[in-house]
Amino acid sequence: MKIAFVHPNLGIGGAERLVVDAALALQERGHTVEIFTAYHDAGHCFEETRSQLKVHVYGNMIPTSIFGLGFVVMAILKMIWISLIVRFGFNDYDVIFVDQVAAAVPFLKLTKAKVLFYCHFPDQLLTTRKTAIKKFYRFFIDAIEEKTTGMADQVVVNSRFTASVFKKTFKSLSHLDPKVVYPAVQVKSFQRSKDFDHNLVFTNNGEIKFVSINRFERKKKIELAIKAFGKLETLLQENPKFAELAKKIKLVVAGGYDPLVKENVEYHQELTQLVKELGLEWGIEFKPNIPFPKLVSLLHESRSVIYTPDFEHLGIVPLESMSCGVPVIAVNSGGPTETIVNNETGFLCAPDVNAFANAMYNLAVSPEKAYKMGKNGESRVKSKFDRKEMGEQLELIMNQLV
Repeated sequence: MKIAFVHPNLGIGGAERLVVDAALALQERGHTVEIFTAYHDAGHCFEETRSQLKVHVYGNMIPTSIFGLGFVVMAILKMIWISLIVRFGFNDYDVIFVDQVAAAVPFLKLTKAKVLFYCHFPDQLLTTRKTAIKKFYRFFIDAIEEKTTGMADQVVVNSRFTASVFKKTFKSLSHLDPKVVYPAVQVKSFQRSKDFDHNLVFTNNGEIKFVSINRFERKKKIELAIKAFGKLETLLQENPKFAELAKKIKLVVAGGYDPLVKENVEYHQELTQLVKELGLEWGIEFKPNIPFPKLVSLLHESRSVIYTPDFEHLGIVPLESMSCGVPVIAVNSGGPTETIVNNETGFLCAPDVNAFANAMYNLAVSPEKAYKMGKNGESRVKSKFDRKEMGEQLELIMNQLV
């Protein structure tokens, strides 16, 4: 098959990681794959989009917003432009995979291809409506989203949780039964180097490192990880048996950061100020936009990954972490409840400081437990969330379409 992917902004977020993995998975199965996007910065993207995938960029001349307003409208216009480019400039695909902006679907339907819409999460649930103007124009945007989503030949979602939200949100589409295709990881990309020293991580002889990996967005609730780290220090100090460990703990806050995105800049500043207010500068380090090889090394050096978003649609970070043999501490809601097995591959906690701190404490004082959980997680990812499995599922769905 010849397959096109249409995606608004090919940066380094979770949605972009899914698109890249899906494209690679299908390409590895012998299909011809190309990606169309409105924005692709070679200095701020996943490496595979530079070296392994064919990427077309159209629509970058359309502004992202007008005086800081109309982001959604501009995104829709960009995707419509890309869709028209595909229709009149290419138009020789068997299947088109489109995500994030459903408004592109009717324009892609003008091609001879079947259209698969991948719903990460209903867009109307990802915004606020604080002003009358916002409520007014979102009424029409939301209606367009629901109507155009239903025009796809097949709707696919990223988790059972998202499937349930899809049905509750798009009431006129209750007759649809979205198929679930989980995001995947290429397990081989996360293998340890030959000189990896197990004793540096899964004993308490050296540094005990916790890692938070998220885009610098407020909805990711990274402050929960920072506050839990401060509480962890207190818990260790209160127990004479483990008081010395309080001097060994460290938290690395890593993730996607775009200096052109106002929220990224503001939230990073807020988190930096929070660390100062709590007096935790000694133990917390920020590493925005860490390159992938260094990210993998960071994961391998970690006792655990702290994943703080609430009601996350799925969350690729827990899968990447478990691929490295690292247990994950996450909120007990949304997608992580489908990827993490509580008390086996990590901990699912209430979204509060004490719950997270107690889970971190358990892994800090018991490296043996952390090692066992990590091995369990590694086995789980290999069996259920490998990129090969994702490719097989997408290929089956697409074959049924054509």
